[in-house]
Amino acid sequence: MLTHKLRYQNTINDLLYSPWYLLILSAITVFGWAFEQSALSMCATLSIGAFALIINRDALPAVPCLALPIFATSNQDFLTHPQNIYIVAVGGVLLGIAFVAHFFLFKPKFKLFKLTVPLALVSVALFLGGIGYIEAEAYLKSMTFIITLGPLMLCLYYFLMIYTCPNDKVDSRRYMCYILISIIIVLVSESLIYIIRFDQPLEDLVRITMDLGWGNRNTVGLVLTIILPALFYIAYDSKFYIAVPCYVLSAIALFIMILTFSRGGIVGCVMSMIVPTIYTLAKSKTRYNLIYTIAGMVLALSIFMLFNSTAFAAVLDKLFENINLDSTGRFELFAEAYNLFLNNSIFGVGIGYMGNNLYVPEFGMYWFHSTILQVIASTGMIGFIAYGIYYVLRAKSIFHNPSIFNVFVGSGVIAFELLCLIENGTFLPFPTMFIVIFITAFLEYSNDKFYPTPKRNFRISEKL
Repeated sequence: MLTHKLRYQNTINDLLYSPWYLLILSAITVFGWAFEQSALSMCATLSIGAFALIINRDALPAVPCLALPIFATSNQDFLTHPQNIYIVAVGGVLLGIAFVAHFFLFKPKFKLFKLTVPLALVSVALFLGGIGYIEAEAYLKSMTFIITLGPLMLCLYYFLMIYTCPNDKVDSRRYMCYILISIIIVLVSESLIYIIRFDQPLEDLVRITMDLGWGNRNTVGLVLTIILPALFYIAYDSKFYIAVPCYVLSAIALFIMILTFSRGGIVGCVMSMIVPTIYTLAKSKTRYNLIYTIAGMVLALSIFMLFNSTAFAAVLDKLFENINLDSTGRFELFAEAYNLFLNNSIFGVGIGYMGNNLYVPEFGMYWFHSTILQVIASTGMIGFIAYGIYYVLRAKSIFHNPSIFNVFVGSGVIAFELLCLIENGTFLPFPTMFIVIFITAFLEYSNDKFYPTPKRNFRISEKL
């Protein structure tokens, strides 16, 4: 009996830590999005996450079940239908029960981690934002963003830190990258489906205004910026049949950003891919996989140009027509944020502030499209100090030990933060900050497990 139980447990664990498990979750998400069955997809994914939490101490297999549901949202109004609310609620209740059961089944050892206090300080700053300025009604309306950006991210970080504990048979860093790749597969699949459904000539698809329901082309670019380096980490020392699909998938993601002409997405994806590409070409023993892939894509593009020169010229014309470097209203937002800080320098104007320089959807906040300006305008000097501590300690996780894993994965986070100097990603709880907190927590776990002593120099370790 015990033997059968162990065999069953080992079979389930083998599935939970396999790429097939993540591909199944990705397929469920894309199916729900493509056929407007968001509620069913969310319920299924959350239920699988509940199952993973109950049978396994390690939190990693549950992470994709928490990250992927938002990408099943094909229409932001789907929760206006009562039946959809009930369906999603079933998955949510099961997940809630599973979280409680997880704590009782696998009793945690509580301790302070590196970002526990900084994230608590950020939460306090968000709650204090707007004191003496914002009205009570606007403050209460902003509570969803305050809680999800503050306490919820703290809870997520703490949960991941106490329950990230895969067994020694699992290559945890590789598995973590597979989780990020499952998100890339979803984003690329949904984007391609959206483009194909237009059924228009290629030149008419250029600069297409892509709205996937859960986010637009800029949101897609923000997420891809964070997670694209995971493909390069998996490909770095892999066989040809694994490495080439990874490189091709990254090229398709960049192509989508170029086709939709998301300026931020293009810049972000290029920034996040620069370091992994250069290091792979310089150091990887399997660098020829990348070289062959680049050569193959150049050849394919050349053949397309040869036989479709008119269409290709039309695409280039449309891409480069009316190119301008206007700020799309950002300079007005930046000036507004700075003036608000000058007049409310201690606590800021709060997350619930609404101005006149930005259209805010029904479920949204007044984004100043810059991390620094958002922090000082919304939370004042209190927030500036809290976020400053948080960023300094978070940077230490990336630079703790410059292994290939830290450098590759960290390059995506750094590119994202640079992009968010002119974007709003750091104040989007889902999906961007969820992914950033997940990566940050895992980097801390990985450093403690594999590199307990920080390196004194910044020479990249050859260890994966």
